[in-house]
Amino acid sequence: EIIGSNTAYIKSLSSVLLNMAEWDPAIGDKVVNTLVSVSVSKVGRETAMREGGAIAALIAALHKRQDDHDLATKILPAIFNLSIIEPNREAIRAAGGLTELSRRVSLPQPQHDNLITLCLRTFTNLSVDKATCAYVATNNLFGEFIKILWA
Repeated sequence: EIIGSNTAYIKSLSSVLLNMAEWDPAIGDKVVNTLVSVSVSKVGRETAMREGGAIAALIAALHKRQDDHDLATKILPAIFNLSIIEPNREAIRAAGGLTELSRRVSLPQPQHDNLITLCLRTFTNLSVDKATCAYVATNNLFGEFIKILWA
């Protein structure tokens, strides 16, 4: 809980992920694991992850490592958890999270159904407010999710 309430510490971890030119598993995996652990705590989920820039960092890591199934298995549940809190939904949108979720469900390579389900459940959490609906309509993301639902 101490780490979860320390926004400066989370900012430094987020900065490591965002500034990593090439993925170093020894560092990147540890940072992701720490941030995911923080996202489970009440303080981390409600404020520190958003204020510390960790939401954007996790989405950026997910985007950089598109073929890394293990990383997606760690990050997507955390993003889902964070999407329950209203201010976090704006942070997820601002970080390109909806675009990343859309891209993730339309990847050509085989994925586990649980990852696709997590993307769709996160999208459902995000779609409870007008700002998300407007973002989806403006960026033509709705079609990607409909394709998956009807596949």
